[in-house]
Amino acid sequence: FEAPRDQLRIKQALRKLRETLRCQGFTIGGSQTVWHVYVIQLEDSHIAKKPAGYRGHVYVGQTSLPVEERIKQHQLGVKYNWKGKHLHSKDCHRYFRRYAPELLPDQFRQPIPCSRKAQQRERDLRRYLEHQGYKVIGGTELLPKKPRRQEPTK
Repeated sequence: FEAPRDQLRIKQALRKLRETLRCQGFTIGGSQTVWHVYVIQLEDSHIAKKPAGYRGHVYVGQTSLPVEERIKQHQLGVKYNWKGKHLHSKDCHRYFRRYAPELLPDQFRQPIPCSRKAQQRERDLRRYLEHQGYKVIGGTELLPKKPRRQEPTK
């Protein structure tokens, strides 16, 4: 007999092991799932002050879906998945201009074997595009969190 608490720990350990093995390039249970990063060019007429060297406004993301399907979700503003979460970035949907694969450098074009590495590559793509002069939204999951500003106490 296993206590429910033990079953939960076992499930969590198995999930972590599967992710670790995927990141090392192993196929788990016949799954051929891979992730890709992508860039969407956004409308920038709402940005009042554009700094020197500004090259545009973009959104970066990562997905295990076919990239064209994920782009459509952003473009059409697909509302919710079965968990009740938005399937698109609200800002990406609002300012969507076009899918911009030409902004994706060669080093970011290869399929990625696991979600953790996809998030890392998405973060790296964000940093790369910011360095190139783009205003970037998305790709923030692995960036350090900014400390919340504390309200002065009275």
